[in-house]
Amino acid sequence: MNHHLCRFVPAIALFGVACSGSGGSDSDGEGTDGIVSASNATATAGSGEGLDDSTSPAATMSAGEETGPPVCGESQFVLDVIPTRVMLVLDKSGSMVNNTWDHDGDPMTDEVTRWSSLHSTVELVTTSFNGSIEFGALLYPSLQATSTYNQNACLVANSPEVSPGPDNAMAILDALPGADENESIQGGTPSATAVSVALAELLSVQESIPRAILFITDGEANCRSDAMSVTELFETYDESLHTVVEDGWLNEEIPTYVVGIAIRDEVLPTAVDGTPDAINPHEKLNQLADEGGRPRPGGGPRYYATDNQLELEEALAEIVGQQFDCTVGLDPEPEFPAFVEIEINGQTVAHIDDCASEDGWTYTNPDGPYDSIELCGTACDLLAVEGTLDAIYACPPPG
Repeated sequence: MNHHLCRFVPAIALFGVACSGSGGSDSDGEGTDGIVSASNATATAGSGEGLDDSTSPAATMSAGEETGPPVCGESQFVLDVIPTRVMLVLDKSGSMVNNTWDHDGDPMTDEVTRWSSLHSTVELVTTSFNGSIEFGALLYPSLQATSTYNQNACLVANSPEVSPGPDNAMAILDALPGADENESIQGGTPSATAVSVALAELLSVQESIPRAILFITDGEANCRSDAMSVTELFETYDESLHTVVEDGWLNEEIPTYVVGIAIRDEVLPTAVDGTPDAINPHEKLNQLADEGGRPRPGGGPRYYATDNQLELEEALAEIVGQQFDCTVGLDPEPEFPAFVEIEINGQTVAHIDDCASEDGWTYTNPDGPYDSIELCGTACDLLAVEGTLDAIYACPPPG
């Protein structure tokens, strides 16, 4: 499994020489965990040099027809990849600038605000996957929220600041307060309302498109919609957040990844301080991660717990690494898998045995079927930059 910040692109083109006339009929495929899917795989061909057109792949590759004997000819395959729609639900409550933390692992440098780190991490992730993931962004509370002890601290927009769409990295960065902004980072933590708006946005698109929520918070959900007083509005934990997240997963199959920023593992005091009373934030996020359907694997916290910017970046890379790897389907399957060559932007990519420790490419199933390959290490990163690769289906040498 690659944990590089590499990405898929909406169209991965495979250009090369096919040794077989095996057909390129339309097909549907599904990526890891349903997050990335390939559909409408098509193949077109022209005759190879010195070949009779009547025996070229072009003469035999129409959909649903049986193909003729193996030949070598120029072929082009285009996979239309269905991108995931991911809503980034981003905490911009006052605590995001009222608190600082380490951002570079160097005790000699000044700490930065949590918002500064979140801004930088969002920039990294959206830029790395721009075009392959349809990111959207929702701020909670909204930019209109204030730090007053009333409903104005709980405002959330009725629709995301940026709706999910391709190539949204710049639009999202333009919509966010700057990394060094302090004045507009204020308000409470209306988490349940924010996730509800994000779910509604994702449900507005067809079900066949993979969808997910990436929920990032540094505090405890308050601003409950049924609060009977301002004290209850801020000093009571909003349990409805758990209902919203769980319903999104169980009823709509939309998972929520939960990322916590400097979350306290202690029972909070009962006090009029704008923070929910008598709950353990760490335990609440553990519960939320389970309900969202995507708890962090392994031991330790079930949400993605981070205590500095480096851990925040690693957490998002881990999420991406689980769901968005560099696997590319091959359709048609090569007849001579030992003679397939892969190139990216003219660079030959080495065929390797161990994706965990080597840079290059390998068959997803080493013993067949040879219907997909995985790009590993720096090859995965290179594919992220270039967006296309060449697959050469070579033939065994004569004799």
